[in-house]
Amino acid sequence: MSPLQIPIPGGIELAVFLLVVLFNLAVVALLVTAAVFLYRRVRGDGAADQADLDALRDRVAKLEARIDAESDTALDDDR
Repeated sequence: MSPLQIPIPGGIELAVFLLVVLFNLAVVALLVTAAVFLYRRVRGDGAADQADLDALRDRVAKLEARIDAESDTALDDDR
């Protein structure tokens, strides 16, 4: 009678096993990240602060004034 042999994985079997585990962990991490992103997107109102909007409006006004001044200077140079 032959002795009972228990197959022990080694080499390529362990590499495949680790790849499967890493793939499964990546899928779980992706699902958790997506859930957190969607939760924050739904939960948060997403509105900008009024101070941020005012700062952006001021910046746009300054840039428009600068463009107008440069275009006026360019027109004066052409004459």
